[in-house]
Amino acid sequence: MNLDHLSNLDLKSDNSSLFPCNNNSPLESYNENEGKENLNFSCISLLLDNKNDYEKSDNLIQNFTSELQFSHKISDIIESSVKNDLIGKLSTKTNILNEALVPTKIINEEDMEDFTNKKYRKDAYYKHFKVLFGKYLKNRINILKNICFPEFGKNNFSSPNYKFTGNPKEKENYKFLSYKVKDILTYAEDKKSKNRQYNNNLLIVYIENNKDKAKDKILYEKLICVLFQTLEEAIEDFYNDRNEFEKINKDQNCLFYDKYFKKKTNISLLEKNGFLKVLKRKRK
Repeated sequence: MNLDHLSNLDLKSDNSSLFPCNNNSPLESYNENEGKENLNFSCISLLLDNKNDYEKSDNLIQNFTSELQFSHKISDIIESSVKNDLIGKLSTKTNILNEALVPTKIINEEDMEDFTNKKYRKDAYYKHFKVLFGKYLKNRINILKNICFPEFGKNNFSSPNYKFTGNPKEKENYKFLSYKVKDILTYAEDKKSKNRQYNNNLLIVYIENNKDKAKDKILYEKLICVLFQTLEEAIEDFYNDRNEFEKINKDQNCLFYDKYFKKKTNISLLEKNGFLKVLKRKRK
């Protein structure tokens, strides 16, 4: 496969920013009192409106009974009925307001700890960690590729497929450790739909067959080494990269998940080679 032929292929670009960092916290807002702020505002508004309505109705009733030629007895009935109805509504709104302002359950630290513990999921932690690693792997290879083959600067490698990053099963992830990086990048390749892993494979084939066209021969050799190293070796490099190691130790999702993960496994994924340790612990 030559350069001219490959340049005509429809390779999808990955325009994600270099070394992205996700700072969103997985701990969602505690929803026990969700919507009550609006209810409080609404109740206060209704309460004030009803007070005004009550005062207005008192004047209206007096005018109504003086203008119409009804008997005193009938006007008393009307006045009493309307007033009682308004007072009843006012009382109901007051009760609703009180219920809204006073929570039915006081949330203490133990309750919140129990709540967050239920929100923790080991599978979600594995997936999040593997997504971060996948981005690191993609960015690392793209930097080397773009120096060696700058003509492909807009045709970058994509992150590994979700069938890899979204697989949380420890047994299968243990098997992945022996895969070559190039196999991880092309995992779940679909030649029929020409997905991103298909494009990754086209780039790999070109790189392997065009050493003489590389602008930097030393970095070309490093690029080939990265593509042919095992996933286990790539994960070790990930932990040994100071910038990446600091990143995962500041990532809000990792910090949240790791707190509960360590309690249950006595292993932290935020410690050096933690992910490898957890995959190998049952297979020693």
